[in-house]
Amino acid sequence: MGQNFLVDGDVARKIVEAAGIGGGDAVIEIGPGHGILTRLMAPVAGQIIAVEIDRYIAEEVRRKFAAAGNVTVVQGDFMKFPLPPEPCPPSLKFVSNLPYYIATAILQRILPLSCWQSAVVMVQLEVAERIVATAGRQYGYMSLFCRYFSDVKLLFKVSPGSFSPPPKVTSAILKFENRHPVPPPAQLFALIKRAFHQRRKTILNSISNNTEAPKEAVLEALATVGINPKSRPEELTLESYLRLTSILGKYIISDTANSKQLNNR
Repeated sequence: MGQNFLVDGDVARKIVEAAGIGGGDAVIEIGPGHGILTRLMAPVAGQIIAVEIDRYIAEEVRRKFAAAGNVTVVQGDFMKFPLPPEPCPPSLKFVSNLPYYIATAILQRILPLSCWQSAVVMVQLEVAERIVATAGRQYGYMSLFCRYFSDVKLLFKVSPGSFSPPPKVTSAILKFENRHPVPPPAQLFALIKRAFHQRRKTILNSISNNTEAPKEAVLEALATVGINPKSRPEELTLESYLRLTSILGKYIISDTANSKQLNNR
């Protein structure tokens, strides 16, 4: 299924150390692979739920940890795994070598949950750099999405030789800590996504072209917030997007409808 399995024991230990797992923690491990992280976490965690999509690997991990009373292996797609688990543990942590092709989708699923404390995950270095960016070319939708819900740090890089088979890219370890923010305004991330859909255009044209907001209304909103209409989307802070959403949110159509509209262009 295209997996790249972590085989470097030193990297595995650094990941588990970064997670800071204790006896009171419940851990959801997304894609345990052959169990290199599970083996290190099982002696110290209160509970581990390992979710593995490959049924053969899931059975392998289940056999390996059959004697461990605190490891449950669930065979299935994590994107369909019920979250948050019920009852919700008081200290829930995520640990994972995330599949590259679905890493951002998984993060967008778990970060908005209130019921988690921290997440230590491995992603492609390019993705990690976009997530932690605060300005410039790499700064974008995922930077702002992750920042709204969490404090995130890039801990260290992982070379292709740490995997079997080796991927063609360098990886990186990110640590997220839940900020427990208030729920975001309903249209905040829809507005941000549309703004960055044409990131090379000015913020005035990017929002006007990709929402139902009239250009005059966008111009007025930008003036109210104190944003130069010639600014690029990457120059706006999260606070600026929040303030724009409070003014322009009524013009933002649903994600589903707008994505069809954008795909037809």
